Amino acid sequence: MNIKKLLTRRQILASVGGMAAVTGLIPFIPRLEAAEGDASIKRYTYWHEYTMPENSIVNANYQANTGALNFKNDYAPLNEMSDKLIFLRKMSRKQSTIIVQGPHPFGVQGITGWQGSVKEKYNPNATSLDQFLAEKLSGQTPYSDLRAGFRNSGGQGDIDISSSVVKGKPIPRFQSPLAMYNSVFKHFNPGLSESDMPASELLRQRKSVLDFMKADIAKIEAKVSHFDKQRIDAHLTAIRKTEQTLEAQLGGTSNRTCDLVMSPGELAEKENLIYPVYSQLITQALSCDMTRVAGMCFGGTTSNLKYSFLNSYSGKGNWHSATHGKDNGIDYVHDVLKFRAQSVASFLKMLDQVEEPDGNTLLDNTIFAWLTDVARAHNTTDDIHCILAGGKGRFKNHGQMVNVGNKDTYNQLQTSIAHFMGQEITVHGDPNYGGTGVLSNGLFV
Repeated sequence: MNIKKLLTRRQILASVGGMAAVTGLIPFIPRLEAAEGDASIKRYTYWHEYTMPENSIVNANYQANTGALNFKNDYAPLNEMSDKLIFLRKMSRKQSTIIVQGPHPFGVQGITGWQGSVKEKYNPNATSLDQFLAEKLSGQTPYSDLRAGFRNSGGQGDIDISSSVVKGKPIPRFQSPLAMYNSVFKHFNPGLSESDMPASELLRQRKSVLDFMKADIAKIEAKVSHFDKQRIDAHLTAIRKTEQTLEAQLGGTSNRTCDLVMSPGELAEKENLIYPVYSQLITQALSCDMTRVAGMCFGGTTSNLKYSFLNSYSGKGNWHSATHGKDNGIDYVHDVLKFRAQSVASFLKMLDQVEEPDGNTLLDNTIFAWLTDVARAHNTTDDIHCILAGGKGRFKNHGQMVNVGNKDTYNQLQTSIAHFMGQEITVHGDPNYGGTGVLSNGLFV
């Protein structure tokens, strides 16, 4: 059941009045048995990471066989959230090797589900999943999506600037957490008048009608018998449950985290803080229903992001060159992987600490996808993998590593995510490139 017009608390109070609240609220309340599907808000968030190093290094972080997740070495920090994770291995691609010369197209191929070329970089028909969902959900939140990036991750052309694509054209990203804060949160003010607030902010601030009736309720309860007082309490409890149902159907939240956001200031410009600060801002935006699609991409395959804050950084080259065995050394590669794993685990914990009105956590109601552009260095795609989190109710096998045996592709993963977000499509991307349908192996229902 869709309710497009949001009711302010003034409108509700004007409609109800005093102890007739239940009768007045009934016309505005969708009946539970009439509600279609899950009333909770669904979100999609992603991290697009570029170029994993040699398989010998990556494989040392995973258990050898399918089964219960047990990350090792650099990825050990992920174990803290393992019960919320699904680790997919052996995802297939139609082509096994990326053309080496020039900017590598697979980063966007994997995200869009369309085969590109070195010459074109992006297939002119390609639209990335985040932008597909942003268009479908447009108008339901103040921002259709939020795209996090970083100023130091460019230098190689459009393919490094954004994995967000619309009809073959890359869409810009925020180039620092401070830029995102200034655009999205700087004027976020719970004190705005109702006429100036976006719908999601009105929902966040809406109080219970009971808050405006406390004095009257106290006077009445002081004059009635104990038996009648119990009946009044039951009556008031029913009112509050009805309000909560309305909030859930309208897409409102009652999270304590939806408060004013402090500016990260100049700290947000430091490389070692871009992950945690962006994570906090995205968590806040999803929690407050300012957007339902948000993600991070800090460059494509040939990005020059240096991670220069790590002690093992020697002042030479960048992450991309290190994955090819150049500059900086193996200790640096391990430190970058460990830093990424710690950052992902911290972000997921942030999402999991937010309680939603339906009793789930924000992470439960969100599908998170940690995607890589290639399986390992030297541009091969023979063991594409990804880490999923959340997606409660539709995605299965949490806490497990699943070898999909080259039966599933990014196209089918993205189609499954679209279904989780309420978009019942047959395929996302080119069916001739990555097939149709959702994930197999009982991974999605």
